[in-house]
Amino acid sequence: MNRYALSGFLIALSTSLAFSEEMPSMDYQLTEDAPHQRDIKWDAYFTTFGGYNWSIFEDGGYNENFEDFSYGARASGAYNFENGVSVQKDLVYNRDDWGIDADLGFFGNGGVSSTDMDAATHIYTQTDTYLFGAIGQIGKTNFDFGVLSQETNRFYLGGEAQGYFGAFTIYGQAGYEKTKTDGIGFFGSGGFSSDGIVASLEGRYFFTDNWRFDVKGAYTFQKFDIADLELDAWTFSAGTEYKFTDTPFSLTSDVSWSLQDNEGLVSERMTALVGIKMNLGAETLKSRDRSGATLDPFEAQQPIEAFFGFGPI
Repeated sequence: MNRYALSGFLIALSTSLAFSEEMPSMDYQLTEDAPHQRDIKWDAYFTTFGGYNWSIFEDGGYNENFEDFSYGARASGAYNFENGVSVQKDLVYNRDDWGIDADLGFFGNGGVSSTDMDAATHIYTQTDTYLFGAIGQIGKTNFDFGVLSQETNRFYLGGEAQGYFGAFTIYGQAGYEKTKTDGIGFFGSGGFSSDGIVASLEGRYFFTDNWRFDVKGAYTFQKFDIADLELDAWTFSAGTEYKFTDTPFSLTSDVSWSLQDNEGLVSERMTALVGIKMNLGAETLKSRDRSGATLDPFEAQQPIEAFFGFGPI
């Protein structure tokens, strides 16, 4: 199936599900006399997702296309304290199984896969018109290339803010990223590190209290301590979520396009994902947005394809 047709189908599927039920009324109100007292004390959800990726690698005269499956899970929870301070924690797991086999000559053949694991903590204050906070995050990326492997440890520290305008939410994040990579090659060959910045801007619109649509743009810059290597990465995505009335379950679908420019090695990636979410705490998606687990961790952008002696995988 054509990648763009599949992406459009996933968005259309969630849209048709939303119209298939009776539209819930938009009766959600925030407490006006004490805006720092949220209408719920805690909120949490667990989601699992899966989908398909299409990737293109270009390096001068080299051009290759690959496809792979992506799947993962996320758990997030938030608690609103009496003093107006709130805390949210996120755990995220994501794995890509590439649809190729690596011919490594002396080392034999092996499949290619990458795994991301992240844990984030947000501390923030939220009223009926805005949110301001800070985020700290640690993560790890394991890249397996047959019998070769690469491990990248990541650290983030940044700030984030949201503004609320009726049915519309705007959400911005920016921060510092530090990475340390080890274990390239069968016997290991030392490592390298990077410093950089990450930033994103997202818009969310609620057609109803239980039907959300969002668009997002993100940018990452990293400078590595080997050969003055630099990475620029851009990502653009769109998604929707619909929660079924009087149930804890919602369906999600997302499509994204990303571009990495890594000193002449250019990679493009198109992703289409669908997921199911179990919601606890907040009764509606809009209530979560304004009072619950409304924040997201930073997303990793690692140029893992470029650091093997084989060029692009």
